[in-house]
Amino acid sequence: MASGAWSRSCCAGQAMVRKPDFHGVNKMSGVTQGVRGFILANYLFTDDAAALSDNVSLMESGIVDSTGILELIGFLEEKYGIRVADEEMIPDNLDSVEKITAFVARKGQGG
Repeated sequence: MASGAWSRSCCAGQAMVRKPDFHGVNKMSGVTQGVRGFILANYLFTDDAAALSDNVSLMESGIVDSTGILELIGFLEEKYGIRVADEEMIPDNLDSVEKITAFVARKGQGG
């Protein structure tokens, strides 16, 4: 596993799920809104979109801890039909709304 990666030993062996089609700006905007909404509701306990910038580091700002990342991954897998491999559990993919949206887009395109 890469340095700085998060580990998910509890969820290994989950069934693969269908990958949705993520072509188009409106769908990515929807992913951004969905991810932001999940973080606001589950970690910041608000529905005020202004409370979270898309490029703020979730870990460095203390919004999400390692357990929260695993919960976020579960949300992404269920909501967007993607599978997050252990080696993909790195800050470059999951440390901000902006990075998560780009990651979901790559996964939706077969990445």
